[in-house]
Amino acid sequence: MEQIILRKSKETDIYEVIERNPLSEAEKARLLYESRQKMEWDNQAREQSASDNRALTIAKNMLLDGESVEKIIKFTNLPREEVEGLRNAE
Repeated sequence: MEQIILRKSKETDIYEVIERNPLSEAEKARLLYESRQKMEWDNQAREQSASDNRALTIAKNMLLDGESVEKIIKFTNLPREEVEGLRNAE
């Protein structure tokens, strides 16, 4: 069986891969499921990264305003080491 690499691009999507390859219904269903699952994981990773970046930006601004490390930890949920690292980096 030909190896199928699932990659979203402008040229090819999962539906085209399925149409070009003779697959059983079970294989098609598995590929669609895996593709959707990967998309969901990618979305979650992007959201987490954006959330982490927002927390870091808030922490940096709070440090610039002279807020205490304890207050920054409370409002951002960042680990103490990370907040102290930001403070020491200034």
